[in-house]
Amino acid sequence: MKVSRFLAAATLCALLPLAAAADGPLRERFAYSIPLSVPPGEPVVRLDLPFAVYRDCADPVLRDLRVLNGAGELVPFSMRHAESKIQRPMAPMRLPLFPLRGPAVESPSSLRFRLESGGAAVEVAGADAGDHSGDAPVSAYLVNAESVETPIDSLSWEWPEETADFTLALVVSASDDLENWRTVASNAPLARLRHGGERFEQHKVVFTATRARYWRVSAQGSGSLPPFSSVTATRVVGAIPAERLYVEVAGLAAPGRVADYEFDLGVRVPVDRVELLLPDINTVAEADFWTRRDPKDLWQRIEIGTVYRLQGTGGEITSPALEFLPEPRRYWHVKVNPRGGGIGSGVPRLRVGWVNDQLVFVTRGGGPFEIVYGSYDATPGNVELDSILAAAGSIPADIPLASAGQPREAGGTEMLRAPPPPGPWRIWILWIALVTGVVTLGALAWSLARQMRAAV
Repeated sequence: MKVSRFLAAATLCALLPLAAAADGPLRERFAYSIPLSVPPGEPVVRLDLPFAVYRDCADPVLRDLRVLNGAGELVPFSMRHAESKIQRPMAPMRLPLFPLRGPAVESPSSLRFRLESGGAAVEVAGADAGDHSGDAPVSAYLVNAESVETPIDSLSWEWPEETADFTLALVVSASDDLENWRTVASNAPLARLRHGGERFEQHKVVFTATRARYWRVSAQGSGSLPPFSSVTATRVVGAIPAERLYVEVAGLAAPGRVADYEFDLGVRVPVDRVELLLPDINTVAEADFWTRRDPKDLWQRIEIGTVYRLQGTGGEITSPALEFLPEPRRYWHVKVNPRGGGIGSGVPRLRVGWVNDQLVFVTRGGGPFEIVYGSYDATPGNVELDSILAAAGSIPADIPLASAGQPREAGGTEMLRAPPPPGPWRIWILWIALVTGVVTLGALAWSLARQMRAAV
């Protein structure tokens, strides 16, 4: 069903007015191409934009970019701006598990535990400890989560294959000191059922994310626990910084200005991190950061802050990177406040970071697919693909990833330059043609006038 929705979306996109011009193959109208390896059978794929595209596109916002299929036809695509942080689940973690034997209790707070040798052994005591010998039935399990530094939002239980069928409700409690306990989940289902060769098993207990050093699970009511063999904790999903690419360039002292430095990255990339790397240690200064896309543009201030490089007891301490919204920036200008000596006599370096944009496209037509880019007169060719896919059904949570090959020439580098304006000789030809026409008309008028006088 999901694939059919995507195919419907692809058909809808194909009807959009994105046809190539009729004056030759579309591929030849762009300077470069990059072949793509696309997962087979996937109707929609994504691509992390290669560095060469940023470097060689003629337009600063990548409007001179297209995706072609094996027949050289344009396929629908859209650009996705990168997120500075991504949500990534942390790997599940297996935790030490201890059976607690003896009569069940109504409240975990009536039990007292003692861990020894870093959790290698456990002792249980209470107001009426009862029989805690190895022959007593298991009334609860204790989980040692001292090694987990993040909250937990589920526990998954495993049992031996020979375990008999069961259904029960669990009570999950948490504690930081083995004395004061709080209930995290109650009436949580756990089950193992087999019938006619079919099997149903419910292993996981999910609850509100909680951080605790110790966990206790027991059967609710009069139920009995199965012989658990292991437990795995799922740590909460957290936002982590996205993987970035970095470029570091040397600066040039701005001519005629003190403590002003200019930097050229050599490429327009969506920069969202910048660091000024100071030449001398034990330096603290205030720096004003300006940027622009093109040498003809006016400088725009984006940030002012303190930069430093100090010698600490454990090594060098440097100022963190400045963060801001991503924009395609190439040229940078840093003005350092000279008060207090500025940054000394050396010239700083600039280090910038960015997260690659993503290109999402529909695999309409047969492969091999390729992207073409680099054209002085290309107009925007992308479509609102996400909204079309959403209208057709749903956008997949994890679109398969295509991979890019090596850049190669398509129409050639002349596609990056506008043709020269008409030369003077063309203008002279036009003037000569115009004068010749005027003279011809005058001669005809004079001849006609003579004939009329002769007739009179």
